[in-house]
Amino acid sequence: MIRLRTMPGVLPPIKFFMTTAFARLALRFNRPPLRFFLLAAALALAGCQKLPPWWPQWWPGARQQALPEGIYRANGRLELTRVDVAAKYPGRLREAAFQEGERVQAGQVLAVQEDGELQAKLAQARAALARARSEQARARAGQAAQSRKAALARLEWQQAQSLLRQQQISPVELEKRQLALDAETAVLEAAQGAVQTAGHAAEEAQAQIELAQAMLESLQLRAPLDGRVEYRLAEPGAMLAPGSRVATLLDAGDAWLTVFFPAAVAGRLKVGDEARVTLEGLSAALPATVALVDEQAQFTPKYVETASERENLVYRVKLRIPRETALAWPGVLKGGVTGDGYVRTGSQPWPAQLQVQAQTQTQAGPESAAQAPQEKAAGAAPADGGAP
Repeated sequence: MIRLRTMPGVLPPIKFFMTTAFARLALRFNRPPLRFFLLAAALALAGCQKLPPWWPQWWPGARQQALPEGIYRANGRLELTRVDVAAKYPGRLREAAFQEGERVQAGQVLAVQEDGELQAKLAQARAALARARSEQARARAGQAAQSRKAALARLEWQQAQSLLRQQQISPVELEKRQLALDAETAVLEAAQGAVQTAGHAAEEAQAQIELAQAMLESLQLRAPLDGRVEYRLAEPGAMLAPGSRVATLLDAGDAWLTVFFPAAVAGRLKVGDEARVTLEGLSAALPATVALVDEQAQFTPKYVETASERENLVYRVKLRIPRETALAWPGVLKGGVTGDGYVRTGSQPWPAQLQVQAQTQTQAGPESAAQAPQEKAAGAAPADGGAP
């Protein structure tokens, strides 16, 4: 059924025609009950916001009027977290092993870039590491040999000191031993420096290997989370720049409904309040919590149809569905699906049509997942009969 809306001060032609038709029919019938019903219909089309409790439930807006006092409804669209899978390094795309709509697991390889150049750099770094380690081994062997020579020179110098005290050698001989000890010590320090230099070269080569390996790992574009592929944005053979997107994933567990409420309602809401969400094509009510109440008013978006006349300024409210609940409906919760969000400003119980039913996870796909809650919630009428 088409929902009729009015703009301030302007009555659309189709609504004017239907209102006039109801009024003329009411004047032509002499039976008071029928005349009263037609006049009431004309008033409702003309913009009457309150319907009596005995009004037929199939009439647009009648179910919404059945909401208890303190419970408010607004419609909006379901949104899911989107995550882009993008290239970190430039290169040509070699493989794309996924399709749109496919469910993927966190860490799953979605695409692979060509790695020939990096493989060559990795081999070069490994060769440099081998040379550095070989040089380090030679330097250590030279250091050990020179350490023995320096120890022998020190022993001779100490012996010369003892002989000089006994006046068995001249001071000149002791000076020779001192010069020999200084020379061997200098050579030992040089050998130790060579060992350190070779060690630094080996560490640098190892760092180059780890960098090349990390870059090779980054050329395998993996899914950052469990979700569903929304868009495939690149094909094998495409040249990718840093940051080029290959795919867009939807996190089915992070779902929320964005609705808009006037200040009279939004001002009484706070983050963490209990809420309910009903979606088009899904008869069961889903639990939700108020995750955001915008602090700044804005104009109502064009796609939002409020239950009454459109408010000039409203506040954005985000109703987040618990992750475990969202994951219990695989393939059912889709981004962009229209739905209704319900909030309450008191502690009054939720009406029967907004009671949360026991939900079981199904893997049978969207159709069976939507059919299961309909069977559980059979007989529970939606909270609002007016479809956007």
